[in-house]
Amino acid sequence: MKISKAEVEYIANLARIKVSDADIELLVRDMSEMLEMAGKLNEVSTGADKSDDVCSDDVCSDDVCVLRDDKVVPSYSREQILKNAPCRDDNSFIVPKIM
Repeated sequence: MKISKAEVEYIANLARIKVSDADIELLVRDMSEMLEMAGKLNEVSTGADKSDDVCSDDVCSDDVCVLRDDKVVPSYSREQILKNAPCRDDNSFIVPKIM
C-alpha cells in the first residue's frame, strides 16, 4: 500500500507539525514501507482457523499468578519526600499550572 503526499500533509496538519517538502518525501517512503509491513503481517497464518493447532486464551490458561504478594514495607516520611521540592506548602508539591 502506498501513502500519498497529500495524506502525509494531512496527518502533519492533524498533528500540528511543520514538515518540509524534503521530509514529506521521506515520510511518504517510510510510511508506505510501514503499511506494506503491516499488510504482510496480516497475511501470516496464525492457525486460528484450525482449533487443533492454536488454543484460545481461555483454554490454554494455567491460571498461575506471576505477581508477588503485597507486603507493607517501611517508606519515606512526607517531610523526607518534600525536603528537596523547589516549591511546596505544608503537605504537598506546588507545580505551575499547565494550560
